[in-house]
Amino acid sequence: MRTARLLRTAVVILVLAVLGIATYRYLTTPDTRSTSQRLGDAIHALPQGLDKAKSVYEDRTPGQKLGDDIKNIGNKIGNKIKGETGSR
Repeated sequence: MRTARLLRTAVVILVLAVLGIATYRYLTTPDTRSTSQRLGDAIHALPQGLDKAKSVYEDRTPGQKLGDDIKNIGNKIGNKIKGETGSR
């Protein structure tokens, strides 16, 4: 019984370590798009604004993009809350 629990704990720790390493590797993977691909993506993002097009063109990792998306969502939530409290 104790050996089974110890084995199960070791397997869980091993799986979590592998998942952690895989996630880290994914989030730090460099951008492999060519210059023409980045330029095309930036041109397609122009209707959303110049800042969006600039951020699409930059060479950033998926982790950096995720951080920017989280920041933008936080800003949208903050603006929505300010709008609701300001209208009362």
